Amino acid sequence: MKRAYRNLVLSGANTYGGGTTITSTGSIVASNSSALGSGGVTVSGGLAANTGVTLTNPITLTGGTLAGFGTFSPGGNLTVQGGALLAPGIATVADDAVGANVPAVGTLTFGGGTSLTFGHTLSTGGLNFSISDAAGVAGTGYSLLSISGSLTITATAGNEFYIHLYSFNPATNQAGNAANFNGGQGYSWLLVSTGSGISNFSSSAFIIDQSNFTNSSGQFSVSQSGNDLMLNFTPVPEPSTWALLGTGLLTLGAMVRRRRR
Repeated sequence: MKRAYRNLVLSGANTYGGGTTITSTGSIVASNSSALGSGGVTVSGGLAANTGVTLTNPITLTGGTLAGFGTFSPGGNLTVQGGALLAPGIATVADDAVGANVPAVGTLTFGGGTSLTFGHTLSTGGLNFSISDAAGVAGTGYSLLSISGSLTITATAGNEFYIHLYSFNPATNQAGNAANFNGGQGYSWLLVSTGSGISNFSSSAFIIDQSNFTNSSGQFSVSQSGNDLMLNFTPVPEPSTWALLGTGLLTLGAMVRRRRR
């Protein structure tokens, strides 16, 4: 049995086993670990796991969104590619898809030994990353994707995986500047943690969309640190810094020429 829903919160346990289809015009918030019965779930819309919820249903992700503060434990490997999107945290379910509004900070977990593959995504797919407190910790100050298994990266330069940055104002619970962010200093935030490692990492396999990050227009990059992916911020030097650097180089050049004479 296939069931299609639109913007539905499921807080009770269900026992059906025929499977669930969440269409591209539907969104579900699962507030019970048995909310979707025992069958498989096909997601082309939005599915959010609420705090304390663990969904063990097999998942087929066909361009939809997996979001929330809970845990997905389908086991095996799940590939994120095309228009598929992962959105740790999130506070609201929009009309057409989970994740249409600025997502609140949270941790989204893939448990039960589940592994992920980051493939080539469209500009609408990939991974959301929100920062509400630049000096905070993973899962509360900024988003975290936690994977109990491994992460394999098949995206490449020219066929990248998108990371969408959001600044989230904790005082208003809306889009806005994150707290404790200094655009003149560097940062390194835990982006993805894995239990058994990362394969085929390349920094050129990622496109970082910072159009919704209002704090600063510095340079962002992704790096690997052991079993984790890190998101790094490097400030862009002020024009006065470049001017001083240029003056120093000119002075050094003049000194070298004098010595040669």
